[in-house]
Amino acid sequence: LNPHVVRLTLSCVMDIDAKGEVMKYEIFPSYIKSTERMTYTKVNAILHKDEEACREYAHILSLCEHMQSLACCLRKRRESLGAIDFNTREAKIIVDQKGKVKDVKVRERGEAERIIEDFMIAANECVATHMKWMEIPSMYRIHETPEPKKMRELARICTMLGYPLKADVNHVYPNQLQALLYAAKGDEVYPVLSSFMLRSMQKARYDAHCLGHFGLGLKEYLHFTSPIRRYPDLVVHRMLRKYCFSAQYEKSALLADEQWVEEGADQCSKRERNAIETERDADDMKKAEYMERFIGAEFDGVISGVTRFGLFVELANTIEGLVHIST
Repeated sequence: LNPHVVRLTLSCVMDIDAKGEVMKYEIFPSYIKSTERMTYTKVNAILHKDEEACREYAHILSLCEHMQSLACCLRKRRESLGAIDFNTREAKIIVDQKGKVKDVKVRERGEAERIIEDFMIAANECVATHMKWMEIPSMYRIHETPEPKKMRELARICTMLGYPLKADVNHVYPNQLQALLYAAKGDEVYPVLSSFMLRSMQKARYDAHCLGHFGLGLKEYLHFTSPIRRYPDLVVHRMLRKYCFSAQYEKSALLADEQWVEEGADQCSKRERNAIETERDADDMKKAEYMERFIGAEFDGVISGVTRFGLFVELANTIEGLVHIST
C-alpha cells in the first residue's frame, strides 16, 4: 500500500444511491496506485477537523467527506435490514521491545474504522450476489439463525434485566435483537446484555452454499476484500478469474471446483476457530502477566457472567477475572 506504486488487484466498482442501494456495479482485474498511505488515526484527525491534519492532506479533504457521507448511507440501509451492532470492546495490549506488557487499553473504534468496515461489507455483499446468481463455485461467509434453546435463555436474561425480548424464540429476526439493543443503549446493563446476546449467536463459518448472514441482516455475503491475509478471499478471487474473466465453463471442472470448495470451506472454518482460540489464549496470558503486578489491589468492575462456581468480573480495560464462590 505504499503511495505512487502500481499494485495489481481485483476491483468491485459500485454506483450507490442515497438509500445505500447498489444501482450498478462492475467487477474486473485492475491496478491501483494510491495517492497517500493513510492510517485510521490520520483519517480520524481529518474528520475531526484537526487543523494540522487538514493542512497536510488538503488535497483529499473532500474525498474523506464524501467517504463519510457514503458510509452513512450504507449504514442506514444495513440498519433497516436488521444488522446487529454489538458494540463490543476489544483490548489493545501494548508491549515493549522484549514483549513485556506495558499497558492494556480498550481499542479505539473511530469513524475511519467504521467507514472502511462499511465499504468492505458493501463490496463483500456485492460480489456474493454476483457469484450466487452467476452460479459460480464460491466460498461464502455464513452466519445462521440462533438456536431456539439459546434464544430462550437470552429471553430469560433480558426479562430479568428489564428488557423483554419481543420475538418468537423459534423464529427470531435480526431486527428484533437490534431493537432490543437500541432500547437498552445508554443503560448500565447494556454491556452485559450485548455480551450475552453475542454469546447466544451461532458461530460464523465458511460454506459452499449461500445461506445468508444473520448478524449483518444480509441474504448474500462472502469475504472478498482481504486476499493477502485470508485464504477464503483468495479462493473467491481465483474463482472470479477462472469463471468470470477467463470464462472457463467446462462442466467437469465446475463440478470438481464445487466439491473442492465444500471441503475447503470446512477446513477454513476449522483453521479459523484454531486461530481465534490461539489469539484468545495469547491475550489471556498477556493480561494475566500484566495483572500480576496488581495482586492485592482493589478495582471497580462489572459482573459479566454468573456460574455455579462464582462470578466473572470485568474491569474497565476489558480484563476479566473470576471471583470464586468460596470467597
